[in-house]
Amino acid sequence: MRDGPMLESGLERLARGEPGALNDVFESAYDGLIRQARTVMGNVANSSDAASLVHSALIPLMSDSVDEEEIRDLKFEGPAQFFAFTSRVLRNKLVDRFRRRGATKRGGAETTVSITGDDIPSELQAVDYFDLHEALEELRSLDQRLWVVVENKFLARMTNGEVARALNLSEKSIEKDWTFARAWLARRLGGLHESGQI
Repeated sequence: MRDGPMLESGLERLARGEPGALNDVFESAYDGLIRQARTVMGNVANSSDAASLVHSALIPLMSDSVDEEEIRDLKFEGPAQFFAFTSRVLRNKLVDRFRRRGATKRGGAETTVSITGDDIPSELQAVDYFDLHEALEELRSLDQRLWVVVENKFLARMTNGEVARALNLSEKSIEKDWTFARAWLARRLGGLHESGQI
């Protein structure tokens, strides 16, 4: 799995409450977080933009003022849950950035992002970021497991095998979840296209 055994070990240490574990988790996951941030930012990202987003959104979680016990309460059972959490933090931070810039109008060039990949439906390859964010939050409220699968497949760019191992499920189950969730998102965002909201 990307970011490997060091991340898994760090998450286990964090769950046990070992001092310094949170810092080690973010350090071992840093490269993965940069990849994730570039995907979250879509076509508006370059390497420096992605690093800036990671540092502004996630590095504050490593400060002395953060209660590691509060972080442990998030109950990361493995890398999949961790990257689902960081994806959401990054998305929230990017939405805040758009809003601070006054980019509140949906469908404008500034908030349209492109996310590409062989298994990304066309409805998701050029979407308004506010709509994507709201759709993912809606999915999170409807089905936590589907949300974790989507965050990891769609934004952390993990393979079916990586997500399956992280969630202790079969690849067939992940493939089924991803197919269902992908179709749900395509309908959700495709419906906005048809209604003229995008």
